[in-house]
Amino acid sequence: MGEVEPNGGVASSVNLLALAARVESEGRYNVAKLLRAAVFARAQREADQALEEAPRGDELLEALHGVADAFATDPLLVPLSEPLRAGTRAFAAGAVPLIDEVPDPLVCRRCGHVAMAEAPEACPRCAADGVTFLVQRPVWWLERYDPASAMAQLERTPARVRALLDHIPVSAWSQRPEPGTWSPHEVLSHVRDAQGVLEQRVAAILEHDDPDLEAKMVWSWNQEARPATTQEVLDAYLASRARVLEVLRGAPADAWWRTGRHREFGRLTLTQQVSYFAAHEPTHLRQLATAAKG
Repeated sequence: MGEVEPNGGVASSVNLLALAARVESEGRYNVAKLLRAAVFARAQREADQALEEAPRGDELLEALHGVADAFATDPLLVPLSEPLRAGTRAFAAGAVPLIDEVPDPLVCRRCGHVAMAEAPEACPRCAADGVTFLVQRPVWWLERYDPASAMAQLERTPARVRALLDHIPVSAWSQRPEPGTWSPHEVLSHVRDAQGVLEQRVAAILEHDDPDLEAKMVWSWNQEARPATTQEVLDAYLASRARVLEVLRGAPADAWWRTGRHREFGRLTLTQQVSYFAAHEPTHLRQLATAAKG
């Protein structure tokens, strides 16, 4: 197995992963991570290029059913088949697929064996320790920030929001830069709604032992009437953020590992919940920045 293919391209993804496994067996983990990153980058680039051709609507649901059928006939992927069917049914009904129906899959990083919800003590195929299985979480930003970094992000975002709004004329706050995009008012309303959910969940986790955390489809806010002015939305966002920061600053260090049970994402620590919302906001600040440039 050569590292470079005859046409001058990089080795196949399979070969790169095999090289990564071999390098890891020699204890050179910082080399292996580069090879694994190359595999992910290549697959993601190809997927991005194919996105425009991906199905939508009913065709998307049909495609998911077809994938579930294919998984059911693949000995390696059988464990994914029924959860995919359950998730697709919820999707078709307009509901959010919940963690009880679609648990997190775990993949043996040595041989690819798939388990659902919990890893075995040892892989039944290659005997690798279950603790080494890779967990596929529904969103990556649950682990983006540690407590200090999450707090820093929450503290600096309000000033960025105000600075961006200062560069947008009041007359343009409700105007969409382009068809299909959000206006500054819509972006800010979404950020305000997400901040409200964060405030509720921080209080629940700190005040109760392992409380239920209702799944909120905050991204669907614009299906509801929003009579408040942009200034009122901004004031509500800033006031809620100030309250949350005050609560978190006063929380003891071990409180960051208190948990709540999220119906969509499973059991989450306070750290993960705060990290999620801290990482969520910058994606929408870019929308405000685009409107400001316009």
